[in-house]
Amino acid sequence: MKRVELAVVALPASPSLKDVLPDAKATRVVAGVLFPATNGEPFSDFAYVDTGAPMSVVPQRIWQNCSVEITAEHEVKGLALPTTRGIPAYVGRIGFSLLDNGRAVVHLRPLVYLARSNSVPLLLGIHEVLARFRLEVDFPRRTACLLEPNPASG
Repeated sequence: MKRVELAVVALPASPSLKDVLPDAKATRVVAGVLFPATNGEPFSDFAYVDTGAPMSVVPQRIWQNCSVEITAEHEVKGLALPTTRGIPAYVGRIGFSLLDNGRAVVHLRPLVYLARSNSVPLLLGIHEVLARFRLEVDFPRRTACLLEPNPASG
């Protein structure tokens, strides 16, 4: 079973939430991700693990430096944009690795939203990414991990 350690981080809450809950923090589960760049020099970034995202989202600043296979045009919508026009995006494949303590341990090439904007964060969503793993989160201890079952054990 492959294991990918994740970080549980507390970020400042939005100003509007601070008005209601002065001690509020936005707690996020974060994964390290390594992208192979088209110029040959791989680069890493951090992605939010988002169990509410049906697909992963990659901002343009990342995918424009990688080899991608675009299959369709679409738009990204979510809770923050339910009734407004979404963010323009392509649907396509991009390769990357999940990092465990700086070491690439799981290699993926999922179908994702390739946002045509940098106004979205890098998100790991359900389709072809989180659906492959068991997610364990212990908020009081601030630990989390993804566990990929062995193919034979399902």
